[in-house]
Amino acid sequence: MVVTRSFTLCRQVGIWRVNNMEKFGNTFENTDPWREAILVERKHLHMEKMLKHILDSYEGERKNALVLGDASLVQSLLLLEKQKFEHIVDVDSSPSLMDDDIISINDPRLERVLSDFDKYDLPVDSFDLVYGKSIAFNPKETTPLLLEKISQSLKESGLFYATWAGEGDSFREGIYYSFDELKRMYENSNLAIFEKQIKDIPMEGLLGGKGRAHTIKIAARKK
Repeated sequence: MVVTRSFTLCRQVGIWRVNNMEKFGNTFENTDPWREAILVERKHLHMEKMLKHILDSYEGERKNALVLGDASLVQSLLLLEKQKFEHIVDVDSSPSLMDDDIISINDPRLERVLSDFDKYDLPVDSFDLVYGKSIAFNPKETTPLLLEKISQSLKESGLFYATWAGEGDSFREGIYYSFDELKRMYENSNLAIFEKQIKDIPMEGLLGGKGRAHTIKIAARKK
């Protein structure tokens, strides 16, 4: 049996926003290839240590944050409940973003946008934090322009935190960067790096597969 979804869609700048929909439930026919991993991620409510450390000492405003790629809703929940941000915009192309799970679909603090990152129309001077949780999956050829738009969307002294993939990473679609490459893109986008963490270690994925996690985590501020 397939549960019927009813939702109102409106077209805004090339992206579909969902205004009303029924609860998905276990029988919802979801063809998202990431679905299983997303459900596993929802069982582990924790924030990256480096990001938590930075936010715990952050003294700026916590009105609006943008999260790129959190279909699990875990990071949006933690930013609202633990870090006390007032409003979150969560952008992801996965339909699992619309689950009535962890955070109610009717919670006005969370705006869910079904879109690819590089097709989302980022508002200017709007966010105190942009968290590129899954930005490493963005097509490499559009990343420089995306970073420029992210910089423009940050408020004065706003924070940008992102996890990128280095050469040989097993979990991020084969889109790799070196730190020097990222540094140039950040400089060209008016973003000042103030902390970084590079790791290349064996790791077990969410679904138990073994691989290599080569991550480049970068914290930056708008110049």
